[in-house]
Amino acid sequence: MEDTGYVIGGVRGVALLTGVLIGSWVDRWGVNRAAPAGFLLLAAGALGSWVSSNYAEMTTSTLVLAIGAGWLGVTLLPMALSRIQPAHQGTAVGVFGSFEDLGLILGPLLLGAVYSALGPRNLFPVAVALALVAIPISLLARFSGSPRAAEPDPA
Repeated sequence: MEDTGYVIGGVRGVALLTGVLIGSWVDRWGVNRAAPAGFLLLAAGALGSWVSSNYAEMTTSTLVLAIGAGWLGVTLLPMALSRIQPAHQGTAVGVFGSFEDLGLILGPLLLGAVYSALGPRNLFPVAVALALVAIPISLLARFSGSPRAAEPDPA
């Protein structure tokens, strides 16, 4: 059972380290290009965990998922803010945080329902499906509208 704690600790560490290491790279490459790659890593990690046949494969796949989570951690908020005037970004950060919190409520409810109704192995395909649905959504954000709306002219 303590091995599970090591994996969870590793996941947290890898996600944090990924954010630190690629944060400036995402800033240069562009958040709209980075988001689909983060969701793809998330989906690959969940899929790999689902089809793993042993503990080492599961751990490796879970760490890939953690890289995707860290990648998205430094991508999604800047992506959301890229289309908002600086004067309104404080409000946007609050709204974004509220939706993150909502996800922390809805995610366990959804996964708990899947676990209860279909069993633990079915959690992984649901996670894969959610990440795969997010890829085209993040691509739409990349190609829709113009980056940050211009500040209103004070004159």
